[in-house]
Amino acid sequence: MKTLRSLCAAAAIVAATTGVVGAGDTRVLVAYLNGANELPVLGDPDAFGVATVTLVNSTALCYTITVENLGAAATAAHIQTGNAGTAGGIFVSLPVNALLPFRISNCIPGLPAATITALRGKPGGFYVNVYTALFGSGAVRGQLQAE
Repeated sequence: MKTLRSLCAAAAIVAATTGVVGAGDTRVLVAYLNGANELPVLGDPDAFGVATVTLVNSTALCYTITVENLGAAATAAHIQTGNAGTAGGIFVSLPVNALLPFRISNCIPGLPAATITALRGKPGGFYVNVYTALFGSGAVRGQLQAE
């Protein structure tokens, strides 16, 4: 829990320093990532992590993703549509880096208001997915939930 709080604080700092903080309308979502959540093919059996998505106003989100034991550099990350146990399409692309262990914090301003509204309204209908060259269908996945 201490790590999760640190990640949320980092997202808030990124939001504040990039000028995308709204007036009291912040909502934090979290996803616990692991390879067993991937489907239809299991992901990286050794990797695990957490993604924190902070909805900071009606058109921006900040995110922090940390994945331990990822067998190769991340090639992509997304928020995707889909309930637990289902695969869905890309909803928001999340820029990544090639660091190992994988850690990134970033903010995306200028999203359509409908995107943020959907995430606020039913976070469990979305999941975070991180990909590597070794796991092109997804290395780790976690369902979003309200913090």
